[in-house]
Amino acid sequence: MSTDPNKTNEVSQPCQLLKAEREKRGITTKQIADVLNLPERFIIFLEAGEFSKLPGATFTRGYIRNYAKYLELTNIDELVGTFDACVGNDATDTRVLDFKQIKRIKSISNSIYWLVSFVVCLILAGIVFLIWQHFVNSNTNQTIPSENGAIIVEPGSTASTVLQEQNTIPVISTDSSTLPLALNNTTQLATDNALSPVNTDKDAVSETNIQDQSEQNDANAQENAKPSLKKGEGLIEANFKANCWVSITDATGKVLVSKLFTANTHLNISGKAPLDVVLGAPSAVSMSYNGEPVQLNQTSNSTHRIKLGK
Repeated sequence: MSTDPNKTNEVSQPCQLLKAEREKRGITTKQIADVLNLPERFIIFLEAGEFSKLPGATFTRGYIRNYAKYLELTNIDELVGTFDACVGNDATDTRVLDFKQIKRIKSISNSIYWLVSFVVCLILAGIVFLIWQHFVNSNTNQTIPSENGAIIVEPGSTASTVLQEQNTIPVISTDSSTLPLALNNTTQLATDNALSPVNTDKDAVSETNIQDQSEQNDANAQENAKPSLKKGEGLIEANFKANCWVSITDATGKVLVSKLFTANTHLNISGKAPLDVVLGAPSAVSMSYNGEPVQLNQTSNSTHRIKLGK
């Protein structure tokens, strides 16, 4: 199939006009491509008249129209008509969106994307809150007071061990040589107890207060104690001045913590380095790694990810 040289010259004529006008104004093909949101090679093919390398006649027609509109040419329809006459396409001209309309569509798409992202974040926050509330309730229900004031202690706990030790009855030796002396001492103690006033309630309250204070001190010591570090592990310490969701994963993929921390709380945790940390509100956290402060984006309210101990 032969190609008519005259027809080829007519096809490239509108493109040559666009190229000449662009060069006259000192504009590069890269600038034209950025304005029209097209690859730079499309502009090069268009100016060279290599339309076979472009998506199609309809798109090429739109490229010529938007190109001429950007250069503020007055003979836009004439250029498009010359192109249609040269390529032999008798189809009616299809209206192609110009670059301003394309930008407007992209802006609408971005708005929809952010709206959907916001809704998804709200749903995730609700799920996290429910999980956190369930966790708090489960911890509260571990120790439940009974109707008569006794404390129900779960099996295996420290308090259960203490009660077992208290309920253990010591074995009294029945050696015949010491039996009379023991009987005399027992009689004397019984007489003294009968003469002295009994205040059982006060003794019970005092023992309860001592036990509560001891349990509270043990809990505070466990909370403030720093975990011992093994080789290859890292220690993260964090203080929270506002609510912040925290997720920490060690190098083996194990999730060390994934929960919502409230204001005025503290976190001490260690794991195999490097540690992958995700913060829901970095501005609400001050953090250190192995005693060294960690620089966080304090001005950002979006999710912040950082890897410590690389």
